[in-house]
Amino acid sequence: MSKVDTTFGPLASPLVKKWGRAVTFHKAGTNTIYDPSSGGVTATTTNYAAKAVVTRVTIAEVTGLLQSTDYKIIIDAAQINGAYITPRDSFSFTRNRRTVRARVIDVTTLEGESAILHTVFVRPE
Repeated sequence: MSKVDTTFGPLASPLVKKWGRAVTFHKAGTNTIYDPSSGGVTATTTNYAAKAVVTRVTIAEVTGLLQSTDYKIIIDAAQINGAYITPRDSFSFTRNRRTVRARVIDVTTLEGESAILHTVFVRPE
């Protein structure tokens, strides 16, 4: 293990669990299933119930990629079994008593030898 893993690895999970809200991380699978009768293709998805800090994107973060309606999600990798987040994935969370489903548009991962913490920008569908 690297120094980053041993120093910061144990810190992320308790902080995010304490200050976060309930979210569902939808990890898009790599397996697809083709239905010859309908011609449709479906992908498998693994869902992880977790806690994450969810905030709106700030004005300073709005760029050519990010919009003012986007969200920033901070989630520790331990809650999602160390999975790496990609643009094929999505999150669901509740805001103002309605469920928001949002697609990943950008992700930054703090890592040593393995993922520790993800900062994810998502866009509501």
